[in-house]
Amino acid sequence: MNLKEISGKTLKACITKRIIAGIIVMAAMFIIMPSGFYAQEKEAIILYTNDVHCAIEGYSKLAAYKAQLEESGNDVVVVDAGDAIQGEAIGTQTQGKAIIDLMNEVGYKYAVPGNHEFDYGMDTFLELASSENSKFEYLSSTFVDMRTNETVFKPYDITEINGMKVAFVGISTPESYTKSTPVYFQDENGNDIYNFSQNDFYGAIQKAVDAARAEGADKVIAVGHLGVSGTTDSWKSTDVIANTTGIDVFIDAHSHEVIEATTVDNKNGEKVPLSSTGTKFQYIGQLELKSDGEEVINLISPDTIDINSSDAVKTAYSRVQEK
Repeated sequence: MNLKEISGKTLKACITKRIIAGIIVMAAMFIIMPSGFYAQEKEAIILYTNDVHCAIEGYSKLAAYKAQLEESGNDVVVVDAGDAIQGEAIGTQTQGKAIIDLMNEVGYKYAVPGNHEFDYGMDTFLELASSENSKFEYLSSTFVDMRTNETVFKPYDITEINGMKVAFVGISTPESYTKSTPVYFQDENGNDIYNFSQNDFYGAIQKAVDAARAEGADKVIAVGHLGVSGTTDSWKSTDVIANTTGIDVFIDAHSHEVIEATTVDNKNGEKVPLSSTGTKFQYIGQLELKSDGEEVINLISPDTIDINSSDAVKTAYSRVQEK
């Protein structure tokens, strides 16, 4: 064997040893690296609240949790199912304005008028809901101005979440008429000028769902202020599901019930998940829309949210807390 052959073999041996050593180091790094280092699958997540009734401390925790999810790479939308601006002194003293400001700070995308949104008078609520005050958008497929026969707000809106077209259909209860103040829905002569589609309730909702589907929605989420226990028959969320088609998930409010995820058969016998978070931030609702079409619902206790988990989370919490 000549010197050239020996040198070649030695070189190959050195290269082989270095490759093996590199593999061992990489394997060790893989074992000891924290799980947060790895890229996580991005999810479409909807956070939802209902019947907050001016429980303002919860908004800071919600902002922190939203920031935590976004920091992990998730695409997050926040919605409210009604009765946010009334219930405590801060709501009364500011006629709901302080709550709208907090919801803006959190970064809500949509809200639905509950019956108590009208408690400061129609003019006040419509001013609060205007783009000059609300950075989020109110939706309702059932709240109608009888003078124009058009809905006061858009019946639905479609937004893209993690590449998925998701429609949110707002539904306000006809109980708003009597569970707020009837005169707010009348003109100066006592004539009704607003209604809640009580004469064609299911039809109004189905029209909005169908329109959202025709516009290309991949998912349709109903956000309703309707309730189940103690609310009027035919206007319950369960009744709406049973008499419509095309709704994928129903986020409910009004009856202050804690419903993590029950299912109700729709008009075609298809099962529709129904969820509600209680009242005053008992829970924050979380709906994950998986890329395979699955919907995963969880209720998150605000007490379990780590507000110090990162600088971004601490900043989000502090910003809303200061507000």
